Amino acid sequence: MSDLTVEAEELDAADELAKLRSQFVLDDVVYLDGNSLGALPAAVPGRVEDVVRRQWGSLRIRSWDESGWWTAPERIGDRIAPLVGSAAGQIVVGDSTSVNVFKAVVGAVRLAGEGVG
Repeated sequence: MSDLTVEAEELDAADELAKLRSQFVLDDVVYLDGNSLGALPAAVPGRVEDVVRRQWGSLRIRSWDESGWWTAPERIGDRIAPLVGSAAGQIVVGDSTSVNVFKAVVGAVRLAGEGVG
């Protein structure tokens, strides 16, 4: 076994992130694509199936309340907040900035149009 192989195995054994490997669907290759979706988290297929079959398929409109769709932007924002140095309640996840600006402009134009005439 080469010195590099031994060193790589030692580094792998000491890697604090190694315990997370089982949480992803991975094969035994080195994957160096920096702009891909990344490795599939093992829990995602079951979660997607739940959203599609139960929340959307069975609960339909009730999922806005029963599945927490209504509060998702705030809940997800609260989870992102520590990553950007914010407190809970300061981040909301939504559409892109361009889409939100468009919505605001359309709303303003519609409001302005209501007072005309």
